[in-house]
Amino acid sequence: MLGQRCVIIAATCVVLAGCSAPDANDPSLFEHTATVQEPGFSSKPTDQAAVVGNTVVVPSGRDLVAFEIPSGEEVWRNTVFPEPQTRDLPGVFGISAPAVHADGLHATYIVDVETHPSSYEHDLELVVVSLTDGAVLSRSKASTRFTPTFERLDMVYADETLLVVANDSVVVGFDARSGDSLWTAGNYAGASADIVLTVSGRDALRALDPRTGSEQWTALEGTADISVHYVGDEQILVSANGEQIVLDPRSGAAMDQGSLTGVAEHQKCDRVTSDVILCGRRQPGVPAAYDYATGEQLWVSPGEGEVITGQFGDELYVIQDYQPTVKDLRTGEILSTWQGVPLELVVADGAVTGLSPEDGGALYFQQAPDRG
Repeated sequence: MLGQRCVIIAATCVVLAGCSAPDANDPSLFEHTATVQEPGFSSKPTDQAAVVGNTVVVPSGRDLVAFEIPSGEEVWRNTVFPEPQTRDLPGVFGISAPAVHADGLHATYIVDVETHPSSYEHDLELVVVSLTDGAVLSRSKASTRFTPTFERLDMVYADETLLVVANDSVVVGFDARSGDSLWTAGNYAGASADIVLTVSGRDALRALDPRTGSEQWTALEGTADISVHYVGDEQILVSANGEQIVLDPRSGAAMDQGSLTGVAEHQKCDRVTSDVILCGRRQPGVPAAYDYATGEQLWVSPGEGEVITGQFGDELYVIQDYQPTVKDLRTGEILSTWQGVPLELVVADGAVTGLSPEDGGALYFQQAPDRG
């Protein structure tokens, strides 16, 4: 039945295909504590997960379930999602990854509730839930339908507006509580709490109001090949005509501030600490880190084979040449490598990694070493 789950407790690495037990004498390694498997995990569970405090919250069938990190013990479970889509039609979205509100205490999921056979358009439901106890705060039908051509839906909060981005292009602003569609725009390029950026005709950057979709300012008119790397409260980092430019998010005016030296075209970046910007965290490419104030490159990955899986404080967790690795966030120096399960969602006391269905479809919990 749906509520059943399997918890495997262990003190060493669960040996998967291509995974061997780590060196127990390496103090930098995390210790395996539990593996949680549920029939409701239809995909890699961390792809739909949110972390709040020392718990990971993840859908399992119609339930939303919270597990404690690092023990893997169930903290709460609540049935929040409608009946799953059953028609065998193309473009079914299922349950989205959550958009976590800035308060870190509630999140919105999009659920595909019905497909119209004549048009293959999808009716979507917005479900807002508490991440502390799983209580449903609101439930509403989205007033805009999406078609199967939208193979990927991403969500992000911009102030109190929920932005739903289809195929990294079309963006729809929704009232997160009512589900009402507020506005629609094309060529989405990024957002902060105060603005939504679009690239108009590939030759101008437009800033929109998150609530109304009205234009706030236009910049870089007549400039070709505009690529937005980072949108923050204090600066916007873009590339245009092969040059890096820093813009003021309040006006779009150019700022006399260090741009990112050598950032790859179309690469997305995140401010992961107060003084470090990390690029290449969310898509394939060559990861690199930059000083937030000066734009100076701190380090760049030696090749495209490196994939960032997680980060905690000054530690960056990557897979380098198929091997889980811990690097120093500011220097890029390798601190440790091992043969085992990579680290993904890391908190102070431990980490949880999602295993794909081919590897058992489970949550793999590990306890952090003494950081003392």
